[in-house]
Amino acid sequence: MKAVIVSITALLFLYFVNPVFATAPVITAYPTGTLSLDTPFTVTATMSGLTNNATYRLRIAVAQPGTSNYFGSTYDGGAWQMGSITDGNFVNIVTDGNGSWEGDIQGKIDSKDPNFTTGSGTYDLKIGSYTQTGTTATWSDSVSITITVPPTPTPTLTPTPTPTPTPPPTPTPTPSPTQESTIIPTSPPASEQSAEPASEQPVSASVLGDNMANQPAGSPLGDLLSSEKDIIPPDPTKKPDTTFQTISMALGIILIAICAILTFRIIKKGELTQNEEE
Repeated sequence: MKAVIVSITALLFLYFVNPVFATAPVITAYPTGTLSLDTPFTVTATMSGLTNNATYRLRIAVAQPGTSNYFGSTYDGGAWQMGSITDGNFVNIVTDGNGSWEGDIQGKIDSKDPNFTTGSGTYDLKIGSYTQTGTTATWSDSVSITITVPPTPTPTLTPTPTPTPTPPPTPTPTPSPTQESTIIPTSPPASEQSAEPASEQPVSASVLGDNMANQPAGSPLGDLLSSEKDIIPPDPTKKPDTTFQTISMALGIILIAICAILTFRIIKKGELTQNEEE
């Protein structure tokens, strides 16, 4: 009878007294999409069967499947806690009067985490629960998450521009001095020439032709003979102008007649003068 009473007392004690060990958290919600580095995400979990109004410590841990290289940061309400499990970087929670807790935990994959040495891929996420003074965690079941890591940009080498040689300046050509045209002086008009006095010596008719041919350029006869020498010969391809030829011949005959008269008068005057002197 005594043994029955002890058994009943023990069962009642176990029924009304909560256990002091921590039960494993249960993850009820987690991100199913792709997680980026340094982007916070939320995990929802519940716990029960704990000590009433007691403080526990929780943390998020991420690792490749089948490994224990944990990484990931947990937000404690004021700062992001990053490090290994033994570093004690946790978030504190308090159970209710029934020894239960339900809530959200924020985490992220920190690009500066030294334990994150892998790249994009699928990882296991779980939550660890610790007692206030305990060092051994009670882990939840793992859930699968996907992490993407942007590729490291390859530095683009900027090609060094090849210097373009500067062409030498084109020399400006120096203009040659303009050659001055040679001005050939022409004889002044016959009207401006000084009239030479007629020789008082008698001129014989035999030298009349030579005198006419040897007249100086400044005399009327010399100018006339020079102008006749400078007449441009007619172009054989053109038809002769009979009117011009007729006029020219008439002027020539008149000029010869005038010259003959003048010569005759000069000779006559010379003879008269000689007779008077005798």
